[in-house]
Amino acid sequence: MVENAIAEGILVDNVNNATIDGNAASNDDQGARTDDYYAQCTTGREDCDGGIHLLGSSGSSVKGNQISHDASGIVISHETGPAADNTFSGNTATNDATAGGVILSAPGCRGPCR
Repeated sequence: MVENAIAEGILVDNVNNATIDGNAASNDDQGARTDDYYAQCTTGREDCDGGIHLLGSSGSSVKGNQISHDASGIVISHETGPAADNTFSGNTATNDATAGGVILSAPGCRGPCR
């Protein structure tokens, strides 16, 4: 169980073909972020609050996870590289109050984003 993390519960940053299976993430996004916290979650970022976050990660499998009481359940974003061909199955996201269960984030994207 990942619980009460300052920002995200599980961060997969630029890792391809990862498997995130059978985890629980709860009550994350609890701390005050500062610019020196870690590069992926500086004060200017708005998508740094998920129970599970695939950041620039492709070909990964997210399955059988329980995410609750985070700002967001599962976040997929491409700031640091492509985030494509990921699969999701059997996950449960509940009581993720701010943003919702699954977030596809494209910060700074204008026009077709790939």
